[in-house]
Amino acid sequence: FYSFQISGVDADSEKLKESFPLTDLKQHIKSYADTGLFLKEMDVLLTIDTSIAHLAGALGIKTYLLLPFESEWRWFTDEKTTPWYDSIRIFKQDFNADWSEVMNRVEIELNKDYECKI
Repeated sequence: FYSFQISGVDADSEKLKESFPLTDLKQHIKSYADTGLFLKEMDVLLTIDTSIAHLAGALGIKTYLLLPFESEWRWFTDEKTTPWYDSIRIFKQDFNADWSEVMNRVEIELNKDYECKI
């Protein structure tokens, strides 16, 4: 697992490092171009709706986009894909504030391709 987070590291981010072998890339990322270069080395990106999701989509990087129950209009309401980017698969909350079922679906998908537990 790799972290692309370059600012705003909080207690939850630090706690995550205790549970996963997480490599922090922030010291290596000096520009958006650097971010793109690292993205091209990933098997799959798990992200929320940030600029990195759009960059990965534009680069054709396999991306699992995790969205809250009420998300930005561009992701529509009940779609699992988006017409904007062929490489993005959407995992949206079925119920407000319930991330556990989203993560369960992501884990199922990761296990299909990568035998990976989260």
